[in-house]
Amino acid sequence: MGLLKIKTRCIDRLLRKLFKLYGRVINRFPFVFILTSLLIMGALASGIALFRFEYLGDEDLFTPQDLQSLEDREEVMSLFSSHDDQYQPNRDYDRNDREYLTAILASKDGGNMIRASRVGEVIKFNTGVLSIGIRLNGTEYLYDDICVSRDSRCVLPPAIDLLSAISLDNRPPEEIVDIPYPNFVDTYSNTFDVKRCFGGIRYAEGHLTHSDYVVVQYLLHDDKATDNVLSSWKATVQEYFRENPFELIDVVIVTPGCEDGFSKFIEDCWLQYLLIVVVILVVAVGTSLMLRDHVQGKPWLAAVGILSASMAATSGVGVMSFCGVTFNQVTMWMPLVVIVIGSSHVFILISSWRCNNFSNDVDETIRETMEYAGVTITIATLIEAFIYIINVISPYPALREAGLYLGISLILNLLYQLTFFCPSLVISGRREAANRHSCCFTKVRPRKHSQNSCCYTLLCAGGRENHHTVVNHLAKMAFEKYFATTCHFLAVLAFVFLLYVAYISGAIYGVVSAKIGYTEPILNGNVPDADILRESAFVTRRHSDNPSVSLVIAGEISYWEADIEHELVSVMDNLQSTTLMKGRLHTQCWFIDYYEYIETFNATREAKVNFIRTLREEFLAIPEYAKYKEDINFGEDGNIESSRCILVMEQIEDGDKALRVLRDITSKAEESLGIEVILIGPRFIDFERDADLTWQLIQTAIITVSCTLFVSLLLIPNPVSAIASAALVISTLVGVIGFGTYWGVPLNPVTLTAIFVCIGSSVEFTMHITYTFHFVNMTPISRLSWALGIFGYPALQICLCVLAGAVVMLAFPGYVFHECAKLILLTPLFGLFHATLFIPTILMLLYRRDSEMMYTI
Repeated sequence: MGLLKIKTRCIDRLLRKLFKLYGRVINRFPFVFILTSLLIMGALASGIALFRFEYLGDEDLFTPQDLQSLEDREEVMSLFSSHDDQYQPNRDYDRNDREYLTAILASKDGGNMIRASRVGEVIKFNTGVLSIGIRLNGTEYLYDDICVSRDSRCVLPPAIDLLSAISLDNRPPEEIVDIPYPNFVDTYSNTFDVKRCFGGIRYAEGHLTHSDYVVVQYLLHDDKATDNVLSSWKATVQEYFRENPFELIDVVIVTPGCEDGFSKFIEDCWLQYLLIVVVILVVAVGTSLMLRDHVQGKPWLAAVGILSASMAATSGVGVMSFCGVTFNQVTMWMPLVVIVIGSSHVFILISSWRCNNFSNDVDETIRETMEYAGVTITIATLIEAFIYIINVISPYPALREAGLYLGISLILNLLYQLTFFCPSLVISGRREAANRHSCCFTKVRPRKHSQNSCCYTLLCAGGRENHHTVVNHLAKMAFEKYFATTCHFLAVLAFVFLLYVAYISGAIYGVVSAKIGYTEPILNGNVPDADILRESAFVTRRHSDNPSVSLVIAGEISYWEADIEHELVSVMDNLQSTTLMKGRLHTQCWFIDYYEYIETFNATREAKVNFIRTLREEFLAIPEYAKYKEDINFGEDGNIESSRCILVMEQIEDGDKALRVLRDITSKAEESLGIEVILIGPRFIDFERDADLTWQLIQTAIITVSCTLFVSLLLIPNPVSAIASAALVISTLVGVIGFGTYWGVPLNPVTLTAIFVCIGSSVEFTMHITYTFHFVNMTPISRLSWALGIFGYPALQICLCVLAGAVVMLAFPGYVFHECAKLILLTPLFGLFHATLFIPTILMLLYRRDSEMMYTI
């Protein structure tokens, strides 16, 4: 037990003296501090004039910018441009900047969309789209005039290509049509994933049996028309189907303009939601601060405390705007986090005031309050700010921007708590000392002197009958006198220990079994436009992917030489022989077909000149092989500077393992060929990002533990307690992730951002009670009673406030907000259990044998 007796008090003593002195200063000049804090806030918040909002896509916000797949894609796109006049979907690497119109079609009865009657209406919808035209500047534009095309024909959406080939004649309306799973081949011999066209699917024995909705995406040719023509045509299509609904299906149109509209919607309404949170918090905090004694109650301090946190959130936005940072759909809800965390400090300060207010001496009370509460909120804020700011090194843009904003805002929140709220607390103390009512501020009589009037006693009476009368909240008394006492019994300790083992076991199992990646939104019939817009970015990303993979030879090699031919054929055989790729039937590779052509027709290949002349003049002139013109880059001297082959990937469960296997094959090919060989596909970015999630989660945990330990060891008077508190911060986060899995929350970049945000609340719940336990010179059971008396009820108040904020987030539109709100809802619950159950148990287990041990602090 030697470590338990180690005391690291030097910095703690200094901080306590400084805060005690600061308490005396603000007691003398409270209005000066309040005015100064308002001037600082005004100066910093003026940056809001430079505020800018931008709705960012999934890749810009939640994808690490150092992925090899991103670099490979950029290089391949620089080598092979997409030609919209000879468009081939399996050669389109990035659709982020492409104009499109996507229709999400769902049955009105919420049932299966691959019933014959619903498929018939999907075909009618396509016919309607093709017939809709607009007239601008005397010119009429139909879909045929602005579509991407191939061989002078519009390339229709894969879903339409598939469903149009199904005969619906004489079929019963409720009959399920035959759709292959998991892939199908379109008119141009391109292989498509069925999931690209259908959502909410079920399948059996290689066939689709159910689909909640059908996704039909029309790609538009940017060069055939101006932006005005494209936007007008899309608006006309939307208006037409809004005015002419179908009998059996609902149609919702999603375009890049929809995301712009959603961006405008978030920008316009986020402040309304923030104000709703502020009002809810003021009511909740004010109610929790009321007492039956109308003098010692402090409901108005609730508004002051939330105002203080709101000042920090506003100043943070101003500082970020001054720095030129553009806000997005993630950083937009960070002010909510700052306000919720800031309100937790209000509870700590008021609880400390009440515990130290044994006389009407405001100067003594504020000094004692600042000596304890000033130090503990500083410890918590420093830990949180360090964790958030250090994460600016994260490769995830969302984590970088959220961390920077939260770190700055929480430091400002500490500043305003000390310079705005604490002076307000002094003013409230003076009101209380003058025996004035907590709401209307008029002088009132104590209850003892108001017995003749029931109404006066109920609504007005309050104040101390003498200088040593303090009205305590029932919850505070319950934590201090009853709950803390039971933690000393061995049976209770054993029960809580077993409960914690069950908790952490279930949490770890949940973490291990967490699904990595994005979940598919379920879109049923009668879904309003707003609900579709919430998922529009996800739907367009998810259903634009295809299973095609490009093998790129990024350099000049001697294709005509036998040993090079052997190496190239060997690479293709190695790729196709894995369980990750489909076979030769689904592969489009120019040099494989060309080698077969040469062998079949005995074409000349003995020299470079003959090889290239035969390739360009004979082979590529054959209609069957004309598609390969886009796969070969000829230099000015006629040499082949780069080329590619197209393969089709199977359904992949473990993307990380698949990437390692495929890149191992290409690295061996690079060694044998002596040039760069790239393997890239639309799914590779998701595979690599999902694989990086585990490491990023571990990195976040390491940063959290390191920052918590560093600050705790410096400022908490005992190293063992500091280590325990740091471990329990991680324990809370493990519980949030693990039990979030049982709630259906996957592990993806969105939820990783939510986990990152949850760190702040986790620190609040663990740090305060650990520090409070070592604050006084008593026996362990007495210290625990005192600690729970100060922090037990505030922990419950913090829990309720965080829950209130998370519930409002559930009402905010957007996948980001919904997934994050689920995890944020779990954080206060597990944080409360740790603060009031697990941490007291650990402290009593550690110090049980030293029941008479005393600390000189």
